[in-house]
Amino acid sequence: HKHALSLRTSRRSTCGQSTPTQFVTRSSDNFASVNGYVQRLARRLWAIHALRGAVLAIGAATCAVLVAALLAPPVLTRSSAVLIWCWVVGIALAAFALALAPALQYRGSRIAELVASRDPALAARMRSALELHAGPVPAASAELVAAHLEDVEQSLSELPAASVIPWRKLAHWSLAVGLMAALAGG
Repeated sequence: HKHALSLRTSRRSTCGQSTPTQFVTRSSDNFASVNGYVQRLARRLWAIHALRGAVLAIGAATCAVLVAALLAPPVLTRSSAVLIWCWVVGIALAAFALALAPALQYRGSRIAELVASRDPALAARMRSALELHAGPVPAASAELVAAHLEDVEQSLSELPAASVIPWRKLAHWSLAVGLMAALAGG
């Protein structure tokens, strides 16, 4: 069975195409390599959502300060000022959470859904490999799981994380709203 897998792998590399740059670290532990790829995807995903959230939070806080300035009396007591600033911080945190919320759907093996836009079949194989490795595997099928992980690792090595989650995903309505609000208030 391992020989058949190596033949399949060698057939892929002799198609007259140049050998792709390795984006997945080849190791004897295929799960560590696939998991490393998953971690890179997760870092990119959370970084993009955190940047969107920061801009949206700044814009929301700016708007909240403007609303507070319009509605609050000219002279505030200490407790009123603390309450208003807590309200502004709460609005900013809510905006930040709103921007982060979509990333929560990609926790665990569901992060493979991000790969689906580039390769739906690979996404399904990746998710099953992650789920198979997470659950208890009978000794008889351990080789099958290892072969599946190796196949997924090989396929992921040809798909850079940057192409799955490019930085252009930063462009989003939340970024535009945050920037407009911050500029309007500034």
